[in-house]
This record gives sequence, C-alpha cells and structure tokens, in this order.
Amino acid sequence: MKSWSGNWTGSDATPATLLELLDVFKARGIKFSLLRDGIATDPASEMGAMVTIMPAFAQLERDQLSERTKAGMPVAASHGRKAGRREVPANHLYVKRAGVLKNRGLKPADISEIIRTSRATVYCYLSMEPV
Repeated sequence: MKSWSGNWTGSDATPATLLELLDVFKARGIKFSLLRDGIATDPASEMGAMVTIMPAFAQLERDQLSERTKAGMPVAASHGRKAGRREVPANHLYVKRAGVLKNRGLKPADISEIIRTSRATVYCYLSMEPV
C-alpha cells in the first residue's frame, strides 16, 4: 500500500494506533510506504521507530510555537497591542444605524439583513445603544 502522506489515518490517530495498524499490515504481508516522507515497511527500514519519533517532533514544534506566542504577548501588550477581536465602540456607525432602525420599528432579523450582520450581533449593538 502506498500513500502520499499519513493524513489518511485521521486526525485522532496516535502513534500507538499507527503502530497497531502497521502490525496488521505486516501480519497480512502488506508492504506500506509513505511517498512524501520516504518511509517504508520493508525490512531495511525501522518504520516503528519513525512512526513514534515523527509525532514527537511535531508535538515539540507545536509546543515551541505556543511558547513563543505566549512569550510575545507581553511584548505586544507593551506596544499597545492586545489579542482577540477589537471592541466595537458604542458610537460606531453600525451601532447607531441599528438603534435608528430599531426606533423605526424594525425587528432585529430585518436589521441584520439591512446592515449585513448576524442577528446576534444586532442584539449586541442594540444593548450598547441607549434606545
């Protein structure tokens, strides 16, 4: 069996699951190779070790990325940047428009179509606007 990458196993596949699957392949005499990574189950290669080591490196890379992001947050905050969505001020055009349309008797569903936003956002805007 040949595959371009290991994505066919699904995102919840663990190294142990992959090793079990490779054992099933081996018991049935199925040769397996990942074309992109150059890994094969022939006797000359140590597939089990590679399947265990590769996810460990991937996890290490994810952890390092997370650590760098967390370390950069205070630096960004010191420059006036903060994470997350920006707050919509009460004097924003859409907030004012939603209030005007509500005062005209329109329903939030109709307002959401007019200002092209979700109904939930309209309710948020209406809670900000003193009616």
